[in-house]
Formats: sequence, C-alpha cells, structure tokens
Amino acid sequence: MTRPPSTLDFLTIANIATRLETYEYRARRDTEGSKWAGVAVLLRPSDNGPEMLLIQRSEQAGDPWSGHMALPGGRPIAEDLSIRQTAERETLEEVGIDLVQAGQYITRLDDVTAVGRGKRINLTISPHLYSIPENTTTIAEPKEVQNIVWIPIRELVGQTHRSEMTYETHEMSLQLPCWRWQGRVVWGLTYNIVETMLRMMI
Repeated sequence: MTRPPSTLDFLTIANIATRLETYEYRARRDTEGSKWAGVAVLLRPSDNGPEMLLIQRSEQAGDPWSGHMALPGGRPIAEDLSIRQTAERETLEEVGIDLVQAGQYITRLDDVTAVGRGKRINLTISPHLYSIPENTTTIAEPKEVQNIVWIPIRELVGQTHRSEMTYETHEMSLQLPCWRWQGRVVWGLTYNIVETMLRMMI
C-alpha cells in the first residue's frame, strides 16, 4: 500500500520560502530608549529535509544567556544601516557565514521582547529568515560561540523532542516548554522564535 503524503513530505526550503516570503511580521514599536538586537534563522537543505543552525553561547560571567542555545545575532553598532544588517554582520562574526554573499533572504519574522532572568527587559529581538547552500562552511568565534548545532526541522515539528524544563529564579519556579536535542535544551527566546516560525510554515 502506498503511504499517503504527510505534511513533512512538503517541508522543503522552497515550500517554506513560498509560504513565508510575503509574510507581514508583527513589529514592536520603536520608542525613545528602545534597545534592539537582530538574529538570523538559517536553513540549509539536507537528506533529512531542511536543517536549522543554532549556536551554543560561550560561558561568560554577567551574560544572562551564558551557555544557552541561541540563534546567531546581537546588538547594532553605528555602522549598521538596519536591524537586518545587524543580523547579517553578527552572523558573519559568530559563525563565519556571509549572508550577503551566500544567503537567500526569505522574510522578517515577528519581533520578540527579550526576557532575562525571568523578567521582560528593554530589548526587542528582530529575527530574519534565510536559506543557505548545503555545503556552506561554518567557523565558530570561540569568545562568543561554544558549539554550532544543526537540527532537522522535522525533528522539532512532532512530539519526540518536546519537553518541559524547570526554570528557577530567586522569586519563582517556572515550568517552560523546550526541545531536548542530543543532550542540549532549546528554550526561552529561541524556542519562542522557532515555534512561532514552525506554526507559520506548516
């Protein structure tokens, strides 16, 4: 008997791009004193369907996201002409991928308010979605990136790797959704950005 096609069979970068390229992202208002960061969501083709790049941040004292799984990106500098350019510059610095030369821009995703140590902070994250060639070379910048990890998108869609984690602060204990992948935990801002994208593309 022929197996009927599933949603995952149509989960290709071309289909994702077609579905999302005209997406109108939900923006957060830029007010006086607002702080921003740009991040890149990178997809590459593989035999197991599209894979997404995540970084494990290096351990640094004073960094509320020290050691966390994250998307490449960071804060603007004076030379950046846009928050998208910030994401591109930071991606080149952190993982060695030149998105201007090698990337295919798909769309801007919804802005997200950052949370640090369990509290919302004055920082808006602007995610930008790109596709890159399968053979793209990555080089981790050791001061900022401890590991580079590729995760097949299809592994995040189902329930196999979905879990919960306990997040403790001095004031509260929270149960938060996450993915567990090869001993690493993807949660918080990164989870929220990627989960929102998955709901849009499927």
